[in-house]
Amino acid sequence: MNPCGISIWHFPKDDETDKVKSNTEPKSWLEGFDTASRNALSIIVACATAGILIGVITTSGLSTKFTRIVIEFSDTIESSLPAFMITDNTQIYIALVLTVFACLLLGLGLPTTATYVVLAAVIAPVLTN
Repeated sequence: MNPCGISIWHFPKDDETDKVKSNTEPKSWLEGFDTASRNALSIIVACATAGILIGVITTSGLSTKFTRIVIEFSDTIESSLPAFMITDNTQIYIALVLTVFACLLLGLGLPTTATYVVLAAVIAPVLTN
């Protein structure tokens, strides 16, 4: 059975008597559904906003530009470092630090779920390339 079916058919039971509680009447169910839908509304709006933001970023080509900017900037920083500080992975570490700052900036105005979705679309290509 799927999670929705389980939540609909689950009856809250009293701990002492193991009998179904008396608040399982349809009115309390409707109040529960109303509360759940009101609580989910903010997350739905945030995820819709994140989807619009990802669409704009992808359509405008900003994600590929952002990838190129981070890689070029980390290459510039790596070339300005002294030779004893450069290893095989120096550019990756610098790109990681730059993406940390980008994640902080992009995540300021969104809830956690929406921030994760936006960062997965924008920041992940930087670290995988």
